[in-house]
Amino acid sequence: MNTALIPNELFCTFQTTLPESYRVPLTKINVQASYTHEDLNMIVKKILESMRKKTDKSFDFILGGEIIKGNLKSHILRLALPAEATLEIQYFESFGRPDISGSFKDQNWINRLFHLESIFRSQQPNPKLHL
Repeated sequence: MNTALIPNELFCTFQTTLPESYRVPLTKINVQASYTHEDLNMIVKKILESMRKKTDKSFDFILGGEIIKGNLKSHILRLALPAEATLEIQYFESFGRPDISGSFKDQNWINRLFHLESIFRSQQPNPKLHL
């Protein structure tokens, strides 16, 4: 799909399975094709705030079965979604990036994997493990 075929302004609805205190009305909203998940998060929070609902969470968004990582235009292009239809964007609570709770440095980790594989193979009559 050609980028010129995607308009700069899109219509969308926001849907969620979150509790009622985090739901916005199912109405068409005009958004820019350049909007990212940060912009969509801000829109949902503003709507929730105007309805005097909870705004203590951040959200991530799914369109076409995949999480929106870039802007809407690039997401629509990548998935070849029809931009002229109203986009049904689902949102859910964002958990942010995972924190590394601990790690250790092992310079010989590849050899350890092969060692574990050999142990596993020796205990199985006909293993189909591929590392």
